Parts: sequence; structure tokens; C-alpha cells
Amino acid sequence: MGLAASTIYLCCVRNGENKTQKDIAQASGISHVTVRNRFREPNNHIG
Repeated sequence: MGLAASTIYLCCVRNGENKTQKDIAQASGISHVTVRNRFREPNNHIG
């Protein structure tokens, strides 16, 4: 779930959506820390 949430967050950031890590975390039922940590993984590979 963490990777999926971070991917959604990444898409929001890249498309100018005004969603925070906390917003995505609450919607997916995980910690915003998990979103942040997982966000670094695909973001490093996607660029």
C-alpha cells in the first residue's frame, strides 16, 4: 500500500495537484512517514 500511495503522491506533485503527504496517507490508511519514505524510492528511479 505504501508504494501505491507514494506513486499517487508523486503524480500529484508532478501534475500540480495540491495534495499533501498527509492527505494521501489518510486516504490510504497509512502513515505520512511511510508515504515520504516510499516516495523517495520511485522518485529516484523515475527522475
